[in-house]
Amino acid sequence: MNSRIGLTLLFAALLLSCGPKGEPLPAEQKQALEENYAGLDLENPQELRELLDNYETTQNADYHTDSGWSLLHFACLKKDTALVQKLLAAGADAKRRTKAEGYTPLQLAITMAAPEEGADATDSTVKALIDMLLAAGADIKETTADGVTLLMQQALLSGSGEDIFLYLLDKGAETRGALACAASAGYARAVERLLKTEKPEPGVLAAACCGRGEGDREETVRLLLEAGADPNDDTWELPLNAAAAQLAEDEPEPETAAVIELLLEKGAQADRPCREIPDCAGL
Repeated sequence: MNSRIGLTLLFAALLLSCGPKGEPLPAEQKQALEENYAGLDLENPQELRELLDNYETTQNADYHTDSGWSLLHFACLKKDTALVQKLLAAGADAKRRTKAEGYTPLQLAITMAAPEEGADATDSTVKALIDMLLAAGADIKETTADGVTLLMQQALLSGSGEDIFLYLLDKGAETRGALACAASAGYARAVERLLKTEKPEPGVLAAACCGRGEGDREETVRLLLEAGADPNDDTWELPLNAAAAQLAEDEPEPETAAVIELLLEKGAQADRPCREIPDCAGL
């Protein structure tokens, strides 16, 4: 092989091995990330430091730790749209999963970090992150290894509101189990929309009555009953039992009495044994 060609190929290989490049991370941004995530319960608390140090030295936007975490994961969790945009433009992998948890950047983008962790958790910010990641190749229909969809995660775990659920729905997110999860969160607008194409599955009414989430529970229950949900379906627990259990709490939801009234009007009973209501992802 010609020595000049050989050196050229070697140089090209070295460039490829370094990964995508980006501009160095500003010192103040690096410090802010370090401070904001210093208290996170990470499997390896040195991971963020490793990622920041590597990026500062190599500007490799797609570098990841042995556990699969990349700087893009942290930027999405922090809702740092400027850093996310920079990393994606420099070639960061929008589909990369962490090894232990299987988190993708998109899953972390819709998960609301606590204010003390420095996250700008407005709906507009989350929507912007969703758009950036999808444009970079993220999969709107992605699921975890356990089959949990983005809509399941958003309704049950994310802490963001119904508008984000509807935005994901508009983008084409996988709808398997979405009705049960929307009902559990009290997402009345989402429930009304989903009921146009599917019927209430067993257990969904009890999930709507059990008091999870901060949505419009009364309207959600009314919509399900109008769509034919059985007020005495005891797949997991009787809806009336699930609703009445809220009255025993220190601060029952204000809608509880109205929900009970709706159930009684439809002939609901509470004389059968209660059963534990599982997470709606299992319905």
